Amino acid sequence: MKSLHQSRRGLSLVELLIGVAISGVVAAGVAAMLGGVASGIAIGTDARTGMLATGVIQGRVVEAITPGRCILASEPLRTAIWRGETRPGGLVEPSEIAWLSIDSSQGVLIMEYVEFPEHWGQIEKARADQPLRPNGDPFPLLEEARNAGIITTEILADGILDGTFIEGTDLIGDREVRIDLQLNLPTGPRLMTATAVFAIPETPPEWTP
Repeated sequence: MKSLHQSRRGLSLVELLIGVAISGVVAAGVAAMLGGVASGIAIGTDARTGMLATGVIQGRVVEAITPGRCILASEPLRTAIWRGETRPGGLVEPSEIAWLSIDSSQGVLIMEYVEFPEHWGQIEKARADQPLRPNGDPFPLLEEARNAGIITTEILADGILDGTFIEGTDLIGDREVRIDLQLNLPTGPRLMTATAVFAIPETPPEWTP
C-alpha cells in the first residue's frame, strides 16, 4: 500500500498556467476598480479646487466693487467706477475713482486707485486731484495719476488666461459690474463670472445718464 506522501503529485503545466491566468484576471479587475476610485477622487478634488478658487476671486471682486456707486465708463478690458463724492462740488475727482483692468499678458485682474503720500498737504492734493469734466473720459486720469506716482495697485485675481467686462446698456446707471474670466488653475482652465452689485447706486451730481 502506498503511503500518503507517495500519492501526492506536483501541479501540471496546464494547471499552473490556468492558475496564473486566473490571478492575472483578478489583478486586472482590482487595478481597474482602484483606478476608478482614484479617478473619482481626483475629479472631486478638481471640482472642489475650482470652486474654492472662483469663490476667493468672487469675494475679492465683491469686496472691491460693492462700495462703489456707479460705472463711469467701461470697455471690454477695463472699467472705471465712481466710489462716491469725497469733496463737495458735484464733480468727479481722480481720488473718487477706482479703475479695474484685465491684463492678459500678466494674467491678472487689478484695481488701481489714488492714494496720496502722507506728507502731502491740502494744496498738493488739490493740485493733483483735478476734477474730471462732467461725462468725461476717466481713463486718461489714470495715466496722469500713474505718472504722478499716486496710484496704488491691488491684484484681485491672478492666473487669468483671458477675460472681459460685460457692458450694460446704460453704463452710468448700471447697478452691477460683471466680469467673465478664464482661469488657469492647477486642475486646468476654468470659466467663471464674477458679479458685484453696488450697495448704494448713485450718479455724480453733475453727470447726466
